[in-house]
Amino acid sequence: MRCYRLVKGTYAQGAFTGRGAALRGGRWNPKGYPAVYASEHLALAVLEWLAYALELPSLQGYVYFRLEVPDDRVSQVETLPEDWRALPHPSSTQEVGRAFLEEKRALGLKVPSVLVPEGWNLVLNPRHPAFQEVVVEGPYPLELDPRLQALWERGVG
Repeated sequence: MRCYRLVKGTYAQGAFTGRGAALRGGRWNPKGYPAVYASEHLALAVLEWLAYALELPSLQGYVYFRLEVPDDRVSQVETLPEDWRALPHPSSTQEVGRAFLEEKRALGLKVPSVLVPEGWNLVLNPRHPAFQEVVVEGPYPLELDPRLQALWERGVG
């Protein structure tokens, strides 16, 4: 499975440790559980990132990585909790992610995007024994159309 990961350029060295997700927790991982989030398309990764961009001082300085994850190492979430799209992140989805991360049956968990449910995100377990099988290309500079910067600036105002 090809997927993409966006990070601030200054964090590119540690982009695959899962440390940031462990510190804050996320939709599919509770605090204390390292996870690496990626999206099936670069455009979806940008959209996911933009959903949080209003909290950022700037859209500049981001990079992306292109990943190849062995298909046979990826499982798909079987049952979504009823509140899976809720904000803040519900404990029900974090419990699904916690079980995935602890059981280590798969390297990646394919989950639908909250923003565009027809798109897929991938939660990778950096503690899985097969994590070294992930092929990483990059980092590449993220070059956004100036209209996205203008959209972001209007959202802040």
